[in-house]
Amino acid sequence: MSDEIEPALTADEWTAVRGHPLEWGLSELIGEMAADGEYAKAAALANDALQSTDPRQITQGDVDNLREIGKHFMLQENYGVGQYVRRLADRLAAFLPPN
Repeated sequence: MSDEIEPALTADEWTAVRGHPLEWGLSELIGEMAADGEYAKAAALANDALQSTDPRQITQGDVDNLREIGKHFMLQENYGVGQYVRRLADRLAAFLPPN
């Protein structure tokens, strides 16, 4: 079993969604994805739709900070916490568009 977490949307899916004008109906698309059981995709798009000033938005900076914190715990030989924090960062990163 692989520990790698698949991204919620592929790079091509991100490009397709971001290539459409706002009137394309992002809220309808999110609703359709959720109705189809594609909750991770819907969550990724909802997060991306938040304003950059919204404190609820998960950002690449958040993920990078968590990875640094995880690294710090690993260096302190607190491996359980370090692994947990790094895994949390990986889970959150799956909701973000590729860099």
